[in-house]
Amino acid sequence: KMANDKDGDDVTVVSVSSNDDDSTSSTSQRSTDDASTVTSEENVDVCEMVCERSDVKAATPAKVVNDEGEDDISVVSVSSTDDDSTSQHSTDDRNIVTSEKHLDACEMGHECTGNDSTASTKCSGSDSSSEVNQSRNMHFTPSICDIMDDKHSFWEYCTDTLGLPSSNSENSDGNMLPSHRLFSDADVLALSQQLQDEGTKDKYVLKNLGYDPLHRLDLFCLPADQATVKNYLEKIRTDGNGVSEQEPWQAQLFIEKGTEISCFAVLRDSSLELYTCCLSSASQLRYVHAGSESEDASADQRNAGHTPLIDAQAAACRRWVDAFCAALRAKGERLDGQLCWDFMCTDGDAVRAFPLECNPRVHSQCVVFGAANGDQKRFGEVLVGSARGQVLVPSMATDAESETHFWGWWANEFYSLQDTSYLLRMLEMVYAFLSSVFVLLGLSAKIGQPVFHYAKACDDNATWYTNHFSFRDSDFDAEDPVPFLGRNLMQPLVLFWGVLLSGNEWTKYDFCIGKVVEKNGD
Repeated sequence: KMANDKDGDDVTVVSVSSNDDDSTSSTSQRSTDDASTVTSEENVDVCEMVCERSDVKAATPAKVVNDEGEDDISVVSVSSTDDDSTSQHSTDDRNIVTSEKHLDACEMGHECTGNDSTASTKCSGSDSSSEVNQSRNMHFTPSICDIMDDKHSFWEYCTDTLGLPSSNSENSDGNMLPSHRLFSDADVLALSQQLQDEGTKDKYVLKNLGYDPLHRLDLFCLPADQATVKNYLEKIRTDGNGVSEQEPWQAQLFIEKGTEISCFAVLRDSSLELYTCCLSSASQLRYVHAGSESEDASADQRNAGHTPLIDAQAAACRRWVDAFCAALRAKGERLDGQLCWDFMCTDGDAVRAFPLECNPRVHSQCVVFGAANGDQKRFGEVLVGSARGQVLVPSMATDAESETHFWGWWANEFYSLQDTSYLLRMLEMVYAFLSSVFVLLGLSAKIGQPVFHYAKACDDNATWYTNHFSFRDSDFDAEDPVPFLGRNLMQPLVLFWGVLLSGNEWTKYDFCIGKVVEKNGD
């Protein structure tokens, strides 16, 4: 039974009980013993439970009372009786757990052995040494996702909530790059003028806070003269991505010389449980775990590409992540989930790492945890919570090819050979021909300009992989080649036909996630 005393409050409780055919005296008691009363605040999280016991035959709904002003409470009540039991519905069978306010996830421990079946919810901070298995929804709350999806909001979260200091030319000891949120062309022009008046040597790069594949690589910096700024603002407005109250932009301190590194991590209770970092660049899909964690190989086994500078930059990223997690725990912020950062690491003697952005999602660089060497299985163990007390990183101990091969995607490598591949030139000619036919038939507005490749010759991070490592495909498996063929052949054909038929202008194809990046697309 569920009672909702306040509009908008959603309360869900699962109560399971079972009685065999010979049980005769449990009817009157079930109304009392199986009824689980829950007092909760608004929007109590849903807790689901599946018990694989074959003798659990029926589910009895629980009674819910929703009173205002109480902490969030989730309840799972499970009881079972066999042939010799008639009314063993004791209070021990009803597991009522009071959690802290705003409980983000429900941990469940369950054990079904012999004739006894118990289940209980466990709030954060439960004893990890418990014999029962524990699982949790490893994802962030909507509010945390909104913060991380917005570069400026993430900066505010780190500086204001966690107390991580900002850094600029006058203060080089900070952890964050200063940021400004801009809501109009006037805001942009005013900031540019302010920076000019201050005579600062710092530059601030303009970034769209929303998804913007057209301008993410512009790197337009302030300050600049008013005419130049106005021309750029007019350009992005014409492209449909102008600065506005609804679609604000960001001005972030710009580091001109440095190395971009992407990091992927899994956090549980704001503690690091899985980590990898790779040299990165725009639209570059090659991955090798960087950093001193690979030093379980002897010095002569380490790839020459792992220079002392790259090791120092990777170590700086790890220090930042550790400081971030420590600040979360110190402030009582509980984060559970997968997330990734793009860092800009400085060169020189005092190497520093600064996050450019944070995304609350899995990253394609997780392919460094390969299946053949068992790392992929250990990755799964981290996600389900059975690998507590350690930080999983790729290493020579589990992957003998980690120092000789980079992970990538065959199609991306094939199309990166644009200057030398005659087959690629032929494919582009076929595409141009089909595009022309569609224009003549009135099905498309303009002839498409195919851009199949990612890596550029001037991209030092992309060529770092090809100069020091051999290629291995992230999908190919001789025992199951269908995903490899589907990603590289079938999926692109289907998606490109859709773009041709729509007549939309496109800029590139992403072979990793399987997406045609279209102008003004999502």
